[in-house]
Amino acid sequence: MLATEIEYLNKDFRRSILTSSPAQFTKEVADTAYYYLFEWTGLIRFFQWAVYEQPQSDVHYYAHVFAKTVWDYFMAMVAITQVFAVRLALLIMAMPAIFVSLLAGLSDGLVQRDLRRWGGGRESAFLYHHAKKVVIPAIISAWVVYLAMPFSVHPSLIIVPFTILAGIAIAVSAATFKKYL
Repeated sequence: MLATEIEYLNKDFRRSILTSSPAQFTKEVADTAYYYLFEWTGLIRFFQWAVYEQPQSDVHYYAHVFAKTVWDYFMAMVAITQVFAVRLALLIMAMPAIFVSLLAGLSDGLVQRDLRRWGGGRESAFLYHHAKKVVIPAIISAWVVYLAMPFSVHPSLIIVPFTILAGIAIAVSAATFKKYL
């Protein structure tokens, strides 16, 4: 999974507003997460000591048995943590696209509101209040869904639909805002 996620970055995301090299940025984020969660805390050294060195005492023997039992799960946890860090870095780099979508939706909605206001149209408080409630959950849902996916999927398939939904929701809420400010 980690290799697939990094391949998506290398192949499709070569430029970003936030960083000059997206692949390098995500690698640094993953390496930093690995360092602080596993090396700095000493978990890697403990598991290497418990698994690979011959037990010298009873405590070491029980640590050896425990470490041998959970070694595969621990290594899976290390890999999944790095995948999570890569995905988190990618979502951070996608924030400008979300802001652009929200800005486009806001400007379109305000134009529609102005046309409605000068055309003598009616306002709809029902639409305004329901569209307003969709904006933040649409953005948060993109983060939750992408970070929780148990398999690799291209980030655009998750981020773009939720970004469009948030842009449409902000456009509808701005278009159906009060007639007079």
